[in-house]
Amino acid sequence: MDAELQEMLEHYRITKLINEYCHGCDRGDGPRMGSVYSGESWDDHGMYLGDGKEFAVSVMEGRQERGDVMSHHLGQTLVKVDGDTAGAETYFIATMAFPDAGEGEEVHHLGGRYVDHLVRENGQWRIKERLTVRDWSVGHKVSSDYFRDMDFIPGTTNGSDVSFRALGVVHSGGFGPEAPSPVERRRQAESV
Repeated sequence: MDAELQEMLEHYRITKLINEYCHGCDRGDGPRMGSVYSGESWDDHGMYLGDGKEFAVSVMEGRQERGDVMSHHLGQTLVKVDGDTAGAETYFIATMAFPDAGEGEEVHHLGGRYVDHLVRENGQWRIKERLTVRDWSVGHKVSSDYFRDMDFIPGTTNGSDVSFRALGVVHSGGFGPEAPSPVERRRQAESV
């Protein structure tokens, strides 16, 4: 294969892996989140320093306890491949809130970068070392939630989230209330 095409393919595979991590984290799918790490991995997430797969377990336990909502917005990813190792830098904005945040509740935003060292294990890219860089952060109190009562489909942290059906994947087991299915929502709308 042409070297440039191979580079594009590896960039795609690594970017897809980083997307899988965020989808697992945001949708409460700990096994999916943890699957991106190599057999022996290290994650420096500021308040957590340790094994990557254990970080995923820790995040899911904390989210279940707090009932928070997580949302990652990814920016550009720069990748450099060197055989069966690679480096990647991915910009992100992570937002953490509570699903029923009312006036006075806090919402937190973290802008930063994932700086990853990856290895190819059994033909698949995995994160060997993740360094989470904080470029900025801010927290603020909710004064109002304009969209709360506008009947959007609620995001969930279990298999009922509409993304699983669209992606054709199965949730590995999560937490949180189930959302009404799109069919149920359509029936509700038609009966009004």
